[in-house]
Amino acid sequence: MSNINSTPQELIQADIDTLIREVLEGSYYNVAINKLDISEDLVNDSTKVDCLLSLGDKKYPIKGEGRGIVDALFGSILHTLKKEYVSLENITLQDFLVTVDLNKFWRKKSKTDAKVEAVIFVNNRQGQTFLFRHTCRSMISASVSCVTKMVEYYVNSERAVVHLKTCIKDSAKRSRGDLTERFTSELSELVRNMSYEKTIKKLKRSEMNEEGDN
Repeated sequence: MSNINSTPQELIQADIDTLIREVLEGSYYNVAINKLDISEDLVNDSTKVDCLLSLGDKKYPIKGEGRGIVDALFGSILHTLKKEYVSLENITLQDFLVTVDLNKFWRKKSKTDAKVEAVIFVNNRQGQTFLFRHTCRSMISASVSCVTKMVEYYVNSERAVVHLKTCIKDSAKRSRGDLTERFTSELSELVRNMSYEKTIKKLKRSEMNEEGDN
């Protein structure tokens, strides 16, 4: 059992995550970090990270520095991806917690392999707080998994928004009011995550450039 209570926002996140997967179907991107190099400067309380982030079929070299592993990973990944996924500019790291299930901890003969739960709290510019959590026996692995879950959620959310905007435009051209209504309803659910104004502007510029080339 988690040591940190679930929140109503997590239920909303779960519903939105289900919708994202349905909208993207087979094109949903998984995010993973298989190997991570960490360098700790204990005197200056600074952490450097160096890893390779897998996002769908793409690989992104990640290097960064911060106050702890989560801060370093969070900042460096967002810095790398935000040009491609502009909605990531809207989120900030609010807090990070690691807890141990004390009941199971004291029942175990060996205390060194007790499971820990890591939770990161992320704010968007609409004043909402999102939670991403992971439980395993490694504090580092749990922390990294929290960050990759966060990246996976927001990247795929933006991709789903772009996909739905394209579907709405296409269904309107074909006078399919039923589909337009459905896609618009799904889009309204996704924008509960955050503002996708920059994403939509980026999509419109791309469409205008394509029309100009034709």
